[in-house]
Amino acid sequence: MPDTPSHTLAEILGQPQAWADALDLAETHAGAIRALLGSHRASPSVITACGSPYYLALSVAPLLRHATSHPWLAVPASELVLHPDLHLPPNGAPLLLAFSRSGETSETIAAARAVRRRGGAILAVGCDAASTLLREADAAIAIAAGREQSVVQTRSFSAMLVAAQAIAALASGSIAAGMGLDRLPAVGATLIGRAQRAIAPETPLGNLARDPAIERVFVLGSGTRYGLACEVALKFKEMALTTAEAFHTLEFRHGPMALADQHALVLGLLAETGGDAELAVLRHVRNLGARVAAVGEQVPDDELDAGFSFGSGMPEAARDALYLPPMQLMVHERAVARGLNVDAPRNLSAFVMLDGLT
Repeated sequence: MPDTPSHTLAEILGQPQAWADALDLAETHAGAIRALLGSHRASPSVITACGSPYYLALSVAPLLRHATSHPWLAVPASELVLHPDLHLPPNGAPLLLAFSRSGETSETIAAARAVRRRGGAILAVGCDAASTLLREADAAIAIAAGREQSVVQTRSFSAMLVAAQAIAALASGSIAAGMGLDRLPAVGATLIGRAQRAIAPETPLGNLARDPAIERVFVLGSGTRYGLACEVALKFKEMALTTAEAFHTLEFRHGPMALADQHALVLGLLAETGGDAELAVLRHVRNLGARVAAVGEQVPDDELDAGFSFGSGMPEAARDALYLPPMQLMVHERAVARGLNVDAPRNLSAFVMLDGLT
């Protein structure tokens, strides 16, 4: 780790407090959220965002489908603006769940207003209660502890994820404690400390993070972890300027495996459900010459180049946020090793505003 911590590093390390804030706020607004979900139980339901929060939507959609036994569709906000008839039904007032760290991203605001014009309702999750999106929503969760000074999203992403998990718990009729989410901040604080040590210089994970021979990264995840894999791949692109792609774990066999060689790093976000099949993919690509590491509740790192185990004892449904800090720390270390400004990557801004779109 650098001697002078970046804003990004401080934000990665400060995630557990943001998770606690997200859970408290979801409980505070439980009545409004339940009322909104209940009144739109038969409505078309869409989740939208841009950039990192869109990848959050990809993880949240299957979570809410499972919790509510109701279809939820994840769609980039720009698609709702440019092609609304392809994604929004002509009849029925939609319910839109919108994620935005700033609450000022033009496409997300425009998508919310497009849904409103169809008589729909908005449930927004972000980090600024005074932002346009959250002020215009029917119900909102504003996670102030998730705010960031850095351009790249780390703490805000995981905080919004935890809020979404709490919404899913409310939608299914349970409370956060029923999913084991109440333990998440304390478990996360311990896990992040271990992850820092696991990615220190001369450790297996630290060496993989810094290895200049690695030219491309593949991040594999299944179920709700596919959206997380997309987010980790985006972090490699944004923060470490490294070519990276995400795939559903078993889909990696169907073509992308051609790129598995000594210049490739394959990272697996391992689950318990289907974990043996996922491990088989990782073993296979390692035999092809790729470098391979994984994170998960219990990772057999003796079969891989490196691994990090949570050992959380938490229910599987409550663990998704735990995948993020170890991966974020790996990306941060790669960026620092390459001499990059992790707080302000080139060509990027904290949020995108487009004239005339909203």
